[in-house]
Parts: sequence; C-alpha cells; structure tokens
Amino acid sequence: MPIPQRIPYSCPCAITGYGHYSMFFPIGESVLNFQFSYFPQYLALFTLGILFARNDRLNTLIESRIAKNIGLITLFGGPLLLGVILIIGGGPSDSGIPGEHGPILYFSGWSLHAFSAALWEQFTGLGLALGMLAWFKMKCDFDNKITHWISSRTFAVYVIHAPVIVWLTIQYHSIAIGSFPKILLLSITGLIVSFTFAELLKRTWKLGRFF
Repeated sequence: MPIPQRIPYSCPCAITGYGHYSMFFPIGESVLNFQFSYFPQYLALFTLGILFARNDRLNTLIESRIAKNIGLITLFGGPLLLGVILIIGGGPSDSGIPGEHGPILYFSGWSLHAFSAALWEQFTGLGLALGMLAWFKMKCDFDNKITHWISSRTFAVYVIHAPVIVWLTIQYHSIAIGSFPKILLLSITGLIVSFTFAELLKRTWKLGRFF
C-alpha cells in the first residue's frame, strides 16, 4: 500500500498504541520533568510529519475541507465526548471515602478509564491541530521577513524546546511569585531561548542542513 494510503490507517494505530503505552507510564510521573507517557505521540507525529513533507502533502491536507470539518467536529464534539467518558466512567478517584483521593483512574493503569482518556486526548489534540492549521491557512496566509524567519526555525524549536522548558522551569522554581506570572515568564523566556538556540543551530555548518 502506498504511503499516502497508509497514513489514515497509521494515525489511529499510533494513537491506540499511545493509549496502551500510557497505561504503564502514568501521566504526571516524570524524570527531570520528561513524561514518558507522551513520548509515543512525539515519535508518531514526527514520523507522520516526515511523510507528509513529501510532495507538499500537508498543505494539500490543510487546504481541504477535511481538516476544517475535523477541526469543527473536534471543537464542539471533544468536550461532549469527554463528558460522556466521565459520566460512564465515574469519578476520577478510586476512593469512595469523601475527602479522600486514591490514584487517578484516568491517568494510568490497565483499565477502560485510562484507555478512553488517552484516546480522547490524542484524537482531540490532533483534530484541534488540523483545524487550527486550516484556519490559519485561510486567515493568515501571508509572508514577510519576520514570519519567514520564524517559520524557518520552528522545526528546530520543536526539537529543542523540551529541555529548554525543563531547564527554565528548574531555574524559576525558587522564584516567589504567583503561578500565572511564573507561567507567563516561562512562556516568554522559553520562546526567546528556544528561538535563540534554533538560530545557532541554523548557523552551525554541519547541523544547519537538518534544521
């Protein structure tokens, strides 16, 4: 089967695989703030990105009505589906004692709670991403020096942003400010540092060709 025909089948398989993976690596548990439960989606989307880059298939997809419709369906249907999952699955804790909280059933474990939550998260994220790409393609399809500079370095930012955010989070841990100002500070400096490193990677002779 040619690659373009395999893509629609590989997406659900990759997402389903993530659902199984997250059952063994609980959401929220991390090593140096790296959550292993999310690694399969990084690898799957990275691989699909390489496949879609051939023959400009990504632009073909986001210019179609499929991406727009998927985005709208996800925008309105995602919260409803989550509500159905919570109603059928019940409360997030396995403790029946008021005021007590056991393990969060939707975060890990070999159960329909964890599996359904993992699938919902991935399908919702992918659907919203496609919808946003389609919307920006329709409303913000222009180019200038600034947008060209940013877009040519976004892949490098995607690759290196995780360790940058982790390092900055550790540095800001002891700062005595509220959560929202700290998030705002982390977001702004994270963008600046990530794009700075991306620029350095682009200027590196042997690494620049990969970014």
